[in-house]
Amino acid sequence: MEGGIVADRYEAIKRIGHGSYGSVYLARRRGTTSSFVVLKRVFVVEEGSKEHKEAINEVKMLQRLRHRNIVAYKDSFIRDSHLCIVMAFCSGGDLHSQIRAARSSSRTFTMEQVLEWLAQILEALRYLHEEKRILHRDLKSQNVFIVPERQMALGDFGISKSLSSTEDMASTVIGTPYYMSPELCQNQPYNHKSDMWAVGCLLYEVVMLRHAFEAKNLNELVLNIMQGKFPPVNEDEWGKDISKLVEDLLQQDPAKRPSVSEVLQRKFLQEVEERSREKSVLTTRSQGFRLLHP
Repeated sequence: MEGGIVADRYEAIKRIGHGSYGSVYLARRRGTTSSFVVLKRVFVVEEGSKEHKEAINEVKMLQRLRHRNIVAYKDSFIRDSHLCIVMAFCSGGDLHSQIRAARSSSRTFTMEQVLEWLAQILEALRYLHEEKRILHRDLKSQNVFIVPERQMALGDFGISKSLSSTEDMASTVIGTPYYMSPELCQNQPYNHKSDMWAVGCLLYEVVMLRHAFEAKNLNELVLNIMQGKFPPVNEDEWGKDISKLVEDLLQQDPAKRPSVSEVLQRKFLQEVEERSREKSVLTTRSQGFRLLHP
């Protein structure tokens, strides 16, 4: 596939991911020197099958999403029994790589950087949960991407699910073990509060440079998650606000976890949003000045 032509539209440069669902390629439009895109090639068994319907639903869902902190949808088509979904390429890599680099160099992120990233992830989730009624269901550092101006963007919505069902719940167990909530471990119904658990795991990982829940095997990991066993956040280094937020998000009872809007209402995050708005106004004014005075 690498170096191959896909549907006379795109040239696959190299494969950058692979799984049971199919493969992901770095690509670009054929015959152009345009910027790179990411092409996700998913095998679809047959028209009318459950897999085919899920794939089509994914495309319809992606087409609805328009947010600066969500990786942009570009195109989609069927080719050789595969659904091909084209998304924007995030040249800054993912949050997982940033965390790994920080751990390797024995450095930590600044408080300002952590709070900005957290606010951006939460804004994307608020858009998904409250405006689009969608669960992400696989939040992890590998699915948080870095776009221009050090902005964070959520990606990989292949297993997202609409919240519009009668019970407002989803019962399929999907997710990455390190980020799985207790209710997922028990194969119980869950809703948007499982995404919030994953945010707690992400925040912990960013500040501590390790997973909140670790183990030698899956059974031990599930046990640790079910018992809520994780080393506490270093409050002397990160302060009470961050420590308390992690504690609240990693509550065993989903009902006790805050919603995305409740988290964003916390004073320290309100201050981050205010600084972000001020920075945006200054940037807009600066751009306007350059246009008037080239």
